[in-house]
Amino acid sequence: MNPLGQVEYVDILPLGFRQKARIDTGIEITSVEVFELVEFERDGKPWVKFSLVDRSNGEGITMKEPIKRTVLVKQKGQGDIRRHVVLLTLAIGDLKDEVEVTLAGNESFEYPILIGRNFLQGRAMVDVSRKFLALEK
Repeated sequence: MNPLGQVEYVDILPLGFRQKARIDTGIEITSVEVFELVEFERDGKPWVKFSLVDRSNGEGITMKEPIKRTVLVKQKGQGDIRRHVVLLTLAIGDLKDEVEVTLAGNESFEYPILIGRNFLQGRAMVDVSRKFLALEK
């Protein structure tokens, strides 16, 4: 099992777009903060175009991905919201996997990526008292 801290750097591959992420064992599906989300159709299938913005320098990238499904997310003290789910390849240190990711917009995350159990289960232990353990390897 790979040790991870409560906060780690995550690379979105193959782009190598790096962001800080909170490791959140309380959520099932990993979530990414996106901007300018636009749905469209390609070859008769639903796709989505969205932007990711690097909070450290304001630079962004645009991605286009097929929509795998849509999920209903329950929020404490707020109404439920629907989010699109896409597949993204994420890497934290030596850990790398293609996982389902919900696209979250118009919400204020403390960190732009929340890593859920679908990435962590069976491959990582989280030490919530530490940060950036993946960098120490």
